[in-house]
Amino acid sequence: MDRAVRQYVRQLEDALARRSEGPRVFTQRDYRLALRWCREGVPAGLIREILDRRRTGARSLSQIATRVDESWNTVRTGELQDGDRPPAPTAESEGPEAELLAASAAAPPASRMRILLESLLAAVRAGDPPEQLERMLEADLPETVTTEQLRQAEEETRHSLERHKDRMPPEALRETVRKGALARLRRAAGIPRFR
Repeated sequence: MDRAVRQYVRQLEDALARRSEGPRVFTQRDYRLALRWCREGVPAGLIREILDRRRTGARSLSQIATRVDESWNTVRTGELQDGDRPPAPTAESEGPEAELLAASAAAPPASRMRILLESLLAAVRAGDPPEQLERMLEADLPETVTTEQLRQAEEETRHSLERHKDRMPPEALRETVRKGALARLRRAAGIPRFR
């Protein structure tokens, strides 16, 4: 199992544990559901949001499986009822939620960027800590852009560091380029800072 899949499964285990009484270990059925959802591209944030909406604590993923599948189908097909659409940001609204709503509305439907933005929005609404949101973004953002977009962002960052590169150890330079490229991609997508 690759790192991204392990991270996805761990996020769901943690989300279920927070909503249950005590630690939770996935059943075989929960594990199969998590793997299927990961393969299908269901954002972990969407699943966490559904867990948050339940009035009683879900003890397994199978209890919310139908709702997750229905919600994901709605997101993928774009067949939302008017009452289900998220409210458009207003001039009075501010903060990460409003910025993510605006960025999501600007992203192409069913694109990897739209899925990431909706996942981040669900996580913000679920009250996930800023550090967790930043880690999620750092792990997932490079996967949502094309290889060319990532290469260009890295190239622009290297160019901006040209006069400083001789004073930086190679490892520090690589990390600075990585972070700088992520910051450029983030700004281009309209993704706010969470901390």
